[in-house]
Amino acid sequence: MLGLDFFTEIMVVGFLFSLAIVPAFKWRTLDSLVPADYGWIKQYKPALAAIAVVLIYVAGVAGNRITSRAFELIPGDPEESFDKCYRKWAGGRTDTPARLKLAEFKVRERSEVLAQWSERNRFTVRILRGLTTASLIFMLVVTYRRFMGDSTYSWRAIAAALFITLSSYWISFREAWTYWRLITQLSGMPADCV
Repeated sequence: MLGLDFFTEIMVVGFLFSLAIVPAFKWRTLDSLVPADYGWIKQYKPALAAIAVVLIYVAGVAGNRITSRAFELIPGDPEESFDKCYRKWAGGRTDTPARLKLAEFKVRERSEVLAQWSERNRFTVRILRGLTTASLIFMLVVTYRRFMGDSTYSWRAIAAALFITLSSYWISFREAWTYWRLITQLSGMPADCV
């Protein structure tokens, strides 16, 4: 379960979050980060690359946590909607799990194909949600810098970040909605509930 897909997801989200906070700093390259009299640091580029991978991984873990907490605050999350409906449907039944999350595990246990399908869809939703949060952070940082008088980033960059934020949110919402709808149907719940 915690294999290459999980590592890839963490690294992608970490890279997105790292790109999102770059405008908060004045530096753009390693040369501007390292003063000229510390030239000996430049010869340790493999070590710096390893440190960068670790920092991106840490940013990915933090980014996933921030993203999951932020999306829990948004009303109308597909998982919440389907869970509420599922609980109502499964209330008096003894042959079904009481919560949607448990029903998801039961569906995944049916076959390896369903488990891989579930992982791919959840992976896609988490990456899209990470992109949504990272582009929102980028947009807020660039807007702040712009209002403080820095003209490094144009208003087009802010508009592009807004477009990416809204479109990735909409796509992640649709993917999550489709995923939970199919999970509820595969667990036996009627399709007309939500």
